[in-house]
Amino acid sequence: GIGSSWGANFAMPAVAEKGYVDVEVIVRMPGGHSSIPPPHNGIGVMSELITLVESNRYEPHFHPENPFLGLLQCGAAHAPDFPPEWKKLLASPDAQDKLAQEVARSSDAFKYLFTTSVAVDVIQGGVKSNALPERTTAIINHRVNVGDHPSEVQARLTKLASTIADKYNRTLHAFDDAEETPSSINLKAIKPLEP
Repeated sequence: GIGSSWGANFAMPAVAEKGYVDVEVIVRMPGGHSSIPPPHNGIGVMSELITLVESNRYEPHFHPENPFLGLLQCGAAHAPDFPPEWKKLLASPDAQDKLAQEVARSSDAFKYLFTTSVAVDVIQGGVKSNALPERTTAIINHRVNVGDHPSEVQARLTKLASTIADKYNRTLHAFDDAEETPSSINLKAIKPLEP
């Protein structure tokens, strides 16, 4: 396709695609009647985990194989309105992380071309208003940055989930295909795709 950026037109063939992995999170906690609730039930524990995930987002990062870096180099050389501070940062090999931060600040559309995205898209828990939820699930979608791998997403989620599992004395089963147990947090990868 043809795209216009920084006052110039560029041919923009699709030469790379981000990776993808959905992670299903399952929180299992004892049920019971809601008239005698524990301090935290499965929905509360899941909410805390989701809050932790959303407050630990991925930083923008350019890997050398990311084609958007090539577009920036082309823009610096040929576009009249290319930001001069980006041009300076592009010229310095030690400034790639600073460049990523600056470009990411300019727009989310650019940011997510070189940042792994995280979105909690589905959540389910509980069956009726007077019963404590025994099983709460969420699906967290990740679009994996070019140059990264779904295994890095899994390692990061394992670390975050272990914090919550330890806090609430739950057994953590992280990407090991273990059976669900009554007092556990399970993480399962759904159709991981390498970038």
